[in-house]
Amino acid sequence: MLYGVSAFILFLIGGIEAGVMRMQLMVPDSNLIDPDTYNAMFTMHGTTMIFMAIMPMGAAFFNFLIPLMIGARDVAFPRLNAFSYWVFLFGAIIMHVGFLVNAVPDAGWFSYANLYGDRI
Repeated sequence: MLYGVSAFILFLIGGIEAGVMRMQLMVPDSNLIDPDTYNAMFTMHGTTMIFMAIMPMGAAFFNFLIPLMIGARDVAFPRLNAFSYWVFLFGAIIMHVGFLVNAVPDAGWFSYANLYGDRI
């Protein structure tokens, strides 16, 4: 339940990041955000949607369905499960607090593995 709610909230945050990027691109020569902030927003949107929304949603389904499927009352290691949730949540908070202190990763397109590195 916690994973699902947190993943949904982070999904909404990722949607807001996407909306800001689209508003920047809506008007030619827009000054809504500067290019460095756009790169940071692009990087954080991808990270938020994949690693903080889609993947934790899978964990939410697993935490809900697997105990039901095997007839257990709870997951096998509930404290480890709780620890992993809090690490996930604090990691997401720390990454998004970077916007407040201007320390957000801004790799942009180069976050994708096929766009950087040596070609074989």
